Amino acid sequence: MDTSTGTILKINVDGAIFQQLKASGVVVVIRDSAGRIEAALSKQLHMPLVPLAAEAMAMTERVRFAWEVRIRDAVFECGSKIVYDAILGYFIPPIAIDNDIVGIRQQMEAIRMIKDHM
Repeated sequence: MDTSTGTILKINVDGAIFQQLKASGVVVVIRDSAGRIEAALSKQLHMPLVPLAAEAMAMTERVRFAWEVRIRDAVFECGSKIVYDAILGYFIPPIAIDNDIVGIRQQMEAIRMIKDHM
């Protein structure tokens, strides 16, 4: 929620893989309750990632970007149930994303989630 206006902000993320470029990408979009874009980030990562790692990286960027644009309360969405459940501690994450999940949990301590869902 943007405390200055009372608007609930929603943060969507997605990871992408560009096999021919041997790169990955992350997109973060922050919208207000009317669907207007408040902030957006598109970032190319010069490393090939497997799909699960790309989604975990997108979640990492989600929290980092929200903090950078001074969002402290928000509705978060995740495109991967495995990443989502690992962040919530429902199971031990696969080794490929373990470090990302630990970092996401630490970063999220500074941002209050109104709701986090798939």
